[in-house]
Amino acid sequence: MPYCPNCGSQVKAVHHYCGSCGQALSEIAESESDPPMAVDRDGFLSLRSLSYVNELLEGEQELD
Repeated sequence: MPYCPNCGSQVKAVHHYCGSCGQALSEIAESESDPPMAVDRDGFLSLRSLSYVNELLEGEQELD
């Protein structure tokens, strides 16, 4: 699995943008004038939500 050149997060080879920082990962993404950031796209969870889910998975939090 490749890594984002901007933040070092693991990304899938089929992704055009890094899910962590929004960095363009492909020529298709780089050709767009205003690449979408993950926080601006519908359907993405907020950092707070992701932290909550992560804590649930690690057993540090109980389901509300």
